[in-house]
Amino acid sequence: MFNTVLDHGLWELYRPEVVPDGYPEGAAFARRVSDGQDWYGYVYGEVGSFTDEGVKATVSPDGRVQAIYRNASCLFPAGHQLIEILGVDPSIPDGGPDGVHKLFERTTFDAAAATFTPYELERLPPSLSDWRVGLIENGRFADVQARVMAARNSGSVIGAIAWERFEYANTVRRKELMRLRPVLNFTEEEVDLSLAWAYAVEDAA
Repeated sequence: MFNTVLDHGLWELYRPEVVPDGYPEGAAFARRVSDGQDWYGYVYGEVGSFTDEGVKATVSPDGRVQAIYRNASCLFPAGHQLIEILGVDPSIPDGGPDGVHKLFERTTFDAAAATFTPYELERLPPSLSDWRVGLIENGRFADVQARVMAARNSGSVIGAIAWERFEYANTVRRKELMRLRPVLNFTEEEVDLSLAWAYAVEDAA
């Protein structure tokens, strides 16, 4: 996929004592930590910083590859490491649905080994609406609703919490469902199954 990864250093935000001509007062500036090199001078100056064909990318402190472009002027590396990947097929475009970003997005970069490792994004919790629809579709809603209402009417704290979550929560989290298992009469497996139903509803929408 590639032959070499060049390290262009770690960059940080800074504010020049005098804003250069042509820049608005609110312009953001970045400089390289190692030598104070200004970002705009690095991109637009005569430093000879990048190759034309290399793929430039920012890498967050936890190693995740962020913005990915051939055109370095599309980047702003403050708070990130800046790398350049050589040897990528030049026929792959800079943008679009099949652009170079597809090669490196959702990867972590190991600087010592110069390798990219895919990672899976943690899925956001499903909405309460999707969770309830999942229960309806699988014949569990009426029972869960009755149990939550009975717990609320009992005057118990856990019953009040269950009612609040069942009626008004924005999302449904596994940790909260595990806490409410005595009210819901769910096993741990049923907690996970109810979340799977909710994600199925979300994916079908």
